[in-house]
Amino acid sequence: MKRSLSIVIMLSVIAILCGCIVSKTPNTNDVNIPLGEQMTFSVDVFPSNVTYAWTLDGLPLSITGNSYVYTAQIGEHILTVKATHILGTDTQTWNIQTEDPILVLLNSLVTIPGGTFMMGSTEDSAEMPVHAVTLQGFEIGAYEVTQAQYEAIMGSNPSCDHGPGNENNPVETVSWYEAREFCTALSAQTGHTFTLPSEAQWEYACRAGSTTRYSFGDDEGQLGKYAWYWENSNGTTHHVGTKLPNSWGLYDMHGNVWEWCLDSYHGSYVGAPTDGSAWEPETGSGRVIRGGSSYNTSWSCRSARRPPFVYEDGSCDRGFRVVTVPAGG
Repeated sequence: MKRSLSIVIMLSVIAILCGCIVSKTPNTNDVNIPLGEQMTFSVDVFPSNVTYAWTLDGLPLSITGNSYVYTAQIGEHILTVKATHILGTDTQTWNIQTEDPILVLLNSLVTIPGGTFMMGSTEDSAEMPVHAVTLQGFEIGAYEVTQAQYEAIMGSNPSCDHGPGNENNPVETVSWYEAREFCTALSAQTGHTFTLPSEAQWEYACRAGSTTRYSFGDDEGQLGKYAWYWENSNGTTHHVGTKLPNSWGLYDMHGNVWEWCLDSYHGSYVGAPTDGSAWEPETGSGRVIRGGSSYNTSWSCRSARRPPFVYEDGSCDRGFRVVTVPAGG
């Protein structure tokens, strides 16, 4: 017992004489954090009477304690804390790496097999007549384009629901023209040809082989498991991919934000293409949007719902996802 006490006293004296950071969180200097996620960085210092100075990328932070809650930003960053005590100053540095949001987008593309499906429904005149459409295979984003992805390409974030922690929410307040501009810029940067989906591609992908109101069936009581909509969203968008996907691995096809399609709006499907292409000429009153949003009821989140909106309308519930043709397709 006396020996143990002596060891404790000796270690305490050494710590007092040396004065140092005795532990840190995270315990490694190289840290990878998903974009928009938070992590608490902290140090324990002996002796306890310490003044802390935190910097991020060389800029001072208004933190006086031994911990800092960091929200991951795009790119590489350096977080440093200097702990000054009676015997000197100790420094801890973390090298923080965040995934490239465009790489995340490219890696999340889902291959949709070609096939034939029955497009439309008998629940609204704009969704009739129900007709067969045969499509070639394509790739589509598993998620809506996020605020971080839009900003990485376009250099701005127009979203109503922007702010720290919302980087992985869908971008919104985007007009049809701006969605197309994003696709053009993304194509130029990546060497792949991206565009908005035709509404036939969108509905085919949304249904994922189903013939029901929603991709999961007809029971709207189950919608909250798959969608952010009026009943559960608190009137705001949410991180993409936080609800269940459809059977083809696509998230948020119901709710969160309306999604722009290529097609000009026509009041019914009389004369509509049957090969999955976008419907032109521009004789309608706007462009088609699909999927419903966090501001809408279950009716608007149906797979077949297809209201028109004007090209320039970039309201807080308008977003999009991208499609491309697979190599060799």
